[in-house]
Amino acid sequence: MSRPSNGGIVRAEKSRLWFGFGLGWVAIAFTFLWVGVAFPLFSRLAAIGNNFVEGIVSLVLLFAPTLALMGYFALRGEWKGVLGVLLAWASAIALTLLLVAACLGIMGAGRFAG
Repeated sequence: MSRPSNGGIVRAEKSRLWFGFGLGWVAIAFTFLWVGVAFPLFSRLAAIGNNFVEGIVSLVLLFAPTLALMGYFALRGEWKGVLGVLLAWASAIALTLLLVAACLGIMGAGRFAG
């Protein structure tokens, strides 16, 4: 068994995949809160009145934080962090699909319970 040259203990590297996954979920949650709560307040104050423009701005605000986070990891060469953020998006989409399927199943079950 070899020891490090400085006589210390060898520590395993932290997984950047899980770090990127966690930060991706934080960014997604914060973004949904921001888009869902703050943006309607600002649009009422600004009286934009154009639903198409509000929709485009909402989509940009939705993806901007996670794209910036992926760019940060990519610039540092931490590709597992980028993959972690992508996995966070994939799990968020899968969770949304499961929730929609459960809600539709509950709504459909009421028809046959009769």
